[in-house]
Amino acid sequence: MPSHLIKQTFLEKLRLSGFRVIAIEVPGYNEKLNEKYRSIVKNYISKSISEKMEFVKEILQDCEERIERGKDYVSQGYDLVFVYLSMPDIAEHLFYKGIKDRIYLYSIHKKLEKLISPLLNMANENNYVSLIVSDHGFDFENYYHSDYGFYSLSKNIMWFKPRGITDFRNLIIRLINTSIENI
Repeated sequence: MPSHLIKQTFLEKLRLSGFRVIAIEVPGYNEKLNEKYRSIVKNYISKSISEKMEFVKEILQDCEERIERGKDYVSQGYDLVFVYLSMPDIAEHLFYKGIKDRIYLYSIHKKLEKLISPLLNMANENNYVSLIVSDHGFDFENYYHSDYGFYSLSKNIMWFKPRGITDFRNLIIRLINTSIENI
């Protein structure tokens, strides 16, 4: 993203307002490895299961490193810790046909859940509100992204009814302002 547009993001606006903000591999903002993975995933679609799993193993290792960095920033008390993970999206592009692929995909989801849990637990212990967002699901009949996504919040916020991915911006800003006011 060009620097003049980066300055318009809610992350930069929060940072300029004095909030401690960290973004780890956020698409369109500061990603490096996501671009690599997206550009080579097509090379693995017709590979053997073992070759696909090696690729997934590499990405899961990268996810683990991102999560560890996120935990470090939570322990430092950052106001916003934004961690982007390229899984399960890439795995869904690789394992989408037949029962064996579904079993592999399920095991990848379980590994990812195990990786994420310590970060979520640490965030909870440090009174963070955790938000998990998927900008899309996966349509296994068409072998591509679905038109819908999902989100999960660690706090019940009755007024929040998102209609699109951009609605999370206002939620995050409001949550950060509220948490700072309560200190």
